[in-house]
Amino acid sequence: MKDAVGTYTLSGLRNFTGGDLDVNMQKATLRLGQFNGNSFTSYKDAANRTTRVDFNAKNISIDNFVEINNRVGSGAGRKASSTVLTLQASEGITSDKNAEISLYDGATLNLASNSVKLMGNVWMGRLQYVGAYLAPSYSTINTSKVTGEVNFNHLTVGDKNAAQAGIIASNKTHIGTLDLWQSAGLNIIAPPEGGYKDKPNNTNSQSGAKNDKNESAKNDKQESSQNNSNTQVINPPNSGQKTEIQPTQVIDGPFAGGKNTVVNINRINTNADGTIRVGGYKASLTTNAAHLHIGKGGINLVQSSRVGRFFN
Repeated sequence: MKDAVGTYTLSGLRNFTGGDLDVNMQKATLRLGQFNGNSFTSYKDAANRTTRVDFNAKNISIDNFVEINNRVGSGAGRKASSTVLTLQASEGITSDKNAEISLYDGATLNLASNSVKLMGNVWMGRLQYVGAYLAPSYSTINTSKVTGEVNFNHLTVGDKNAAQAGIIASNKTHIGTLDLWQSAGLNIIAPPEGGYKDKPNNTNSQSGAKNDKNESAKNDKQESSQNNSNTQVINPPNSGQKTEIQPTQVIDGPFAGGKNTVVNINRINTNADGTIRVGGYKASLTTNAAHLHIGKGGINLVQSSRVGRFFN
């Protein structure tokens, strides 16, 4: 479909677990979910395979829900391994205000375009079943290949769980409302001076990184771990710290962000109280960007009814 023109719709592709999918329509517009949502996921098995789905178009519009690495089946469903969804658009990537993007444990979303404007809620570390409250969750959004501004109208991290989320950012990231629920952690990694460095295409990409995250965290070598978009995070020379990017985890070893890197957040909502006690929550937001601006919405402590149900 490389030479296709016009507008094409992918709607109602639910629980895709069929392995790698590569759709190339560089001259056309792709609408995801015009009539129904789409979900791309994987199965946890002995092989721990990673599902990789790539869409390349002139424009990409998300009109309905998108789920990444959701469980399949009734009840708790079958555990997923890891899924990487890559959206590339030469002009722009947008989402409707009612189009929710959900990243479950083991999900990576790569975005590459001139600009990204997501009006619907983007939910990192979302839960699917009650028994997952105590299970940690890791998810990543990679926007390092966006040349212009990345705009999240509403970003939610956590869902009564210890969700850890990472955004590999471009130079300018804007978040309208950020919800950090309970013990959620969000790390926004801004590019260093000079930008990120590309790895050669013949370099083997990582797979099944979720199973290796503990070993990788103990590795003290001066290396940068490659993500699925062939982007390598540059570490300062002679630095004892490093940053590793995996399909399901971001481990921060903060190098300095470039002098023009900016993170704007208009409003932060959290129900973490920051105390060290039984039943307490401590949410975290970290970034290496040169400039972090909290807007007039400020930081708001929200008393959620979900807290009482969890601990009673």
